[in-house]
Amino acid sequence: MATDTDKARLQETITEVLIEGGYASEMEAMRDLAITIALSKLHSHERECERFRRKYGRSFEQMQRDVQRQEAQEDFQVEDDLLDWEYAWQALKHWQQRLDVLQNA
Repeated sequence: MATDTDKARLQETITEVLIEGGYASEMEAMRDLAITIALSKLHSHERECERFRRKYGRSFEQMQRDVQRQEAQEDFQVEDDLLDWEYAWQALKHWQQRLDVLQNA
C-alpha cells in the first residue's frame, strides 16, 4: 500500500513530467489523453461499421429498414449482425459526441 509520502512524490513527479512535456496544467494533459482515448474508440467503431457496410453493401439505416420489411423471412445471422452493427453505430455516435465536447472545450 502506498504511503502518503509515496503518493505525494508520485503527484510531484507527474506534475513535473507534464510541465516538462509542455503541458500548462494537469487538466490540459488529461484532456489530451481523453481525446486520444475517444479517437481510439471512435476509430474502432468506425471500422466495425465499415466492415458491416461492405459486407451488406448498404448503410446501417438501409439495412435496418430492409430487415424490418422481411418479417416473414428470419435470418438469424443477419439479425445478429444487425444487432452488432447497431451497437457499433450507436457507440460511434456516442464517442463522436464526446470527442466534439473535448475538442471544443
